[in-house]
Amino acid sequence: MDTTLAPATESDLAAVAKSSRDNLLMMHAYFDALFTKDLNTILDMIDENVEWLIVPTGDTLRGKAAIAKMAPNHWAASPDRIKTLVNLFAGEDYASLEYRTSGTLTNEADFPSMKFEPTGQKYDFLCCFVFHIKNGKIDRVREYFDIETIKRQLGTEGGQHQTDLVQAFTAAFTSDDVESFYKLIDPNGEWVIMATGETFRGLDEIKQLTIRSVAARKHGGGLGIKPTNIFTDAEGTKLCWEYLHTAIVTDKWPSSTHRPAPGTRIAVPIVLIGEIFQGKLVKVREYFDLLTATEPGVPHHLYS
Repeated sequence: MDTTLAPATESDLAAVAKSSRDNLLMMHAYFDALFTKDLNTILDMIDENVEWLIVPTGDTLRGKAAIAKMAPNHWAASPDRIKTLVNLFAGEDYASLEYRTSGTLTNEADFPSMKFEPTGQKYDFLCCFVFHIKNGKIDRVREYFDIETIKRQLGTEGGQHQTDLVQAFTAAFTSDDVESFYKLIDPNGEWVIMATGETFRGLDEIKQLTIRSVAARKHGGGLGIKPTNIFTDAEGTKLCWEYLHTAIVTDKWPSSTHRPAPGTRIAVPIVLIGEIFQGKLVKVREYFDLLTATEPGVPHHLYS
C-alpha cells in the first residue's frame, strides 16, 4: 500500500500563506488595541464561545461576556500601564504573542479565583499568549505568566493580608450580624461540622444552622466570639479563622450525648477552615472538641 502523502498544491500553499498573513494582521491589531479605552475592537476579534485559560491561576473564562467583564477591571487596575512588544508570529490556525507589561497597581485586579489588592507597587513582567483562530475569530487562548514574580513585585508574596471578604466575615461573625454573614456565603456553599458529622448544603440550610446556633447560646457580659488567629493564603483563596467562643447555654442547645444544662457557661476553642471563590465562602469545615463544648470547666489556657 502506498502511504506517500500527496504534495500540497500551489493553491493549498497560497491559502495557508493568506491565512497566516490574515492572522498576523489581526494579532497586530489586537496588540495595538490593548490597554486602550475601547474594548470593542478586541471583542470583535473574539468568538462568542471563546475558551480562555489563565494557566498560572487555573481559571478558565468561557464566552465573550466573561472576557468583557474581566478586561475592564484589569485595565483600570493600573491606569499608567505600558506595553512593549517582544515577539509576535502566526501560522494557519495559531498565533503567539509575547509582550512586556509594566505599571503601578493602584486599583484592585481580580481573577476568578484570586485578586490583587491595590498596593501601589510597581510591576514589570513578561507574558505570553497562544491563540487558536478559527473562521477569523479567536476561539481558544492560553495565557502564561509567572504569578510568583508578580507577587514579589507587588509585595504580596507570602502575605497574610485579609481580603475584603475576611474583614467582612470577621465583623459579621463577631457581632451576630447574620444578614451580613449570609451575603458572604455562596448560594451553593457547604458548611461541615466535623464534631457531629453534619453537613449543611446551600444557603438555606446554612441559614437554618445559623438560626439554631444563635438560639442555643447567649452572649453578653464579656461573653461572645473572640478571634485568636486569622489568616489567608497568599492568593486569598483559603481562610483559617480561629476563635474562642464563650457563652451561656440555653434550652435550645441541640440534642447530643453530652448536653450541658441551660445556664451552663462554656468556653470552646474553634477553628474554621474556609475556601473562597469569587469573593464568597464556598466551603467551611468547622473543628472543635465536642466534649469541650458540652463539659463545663475544661481548661483553655492556650487561648487565655
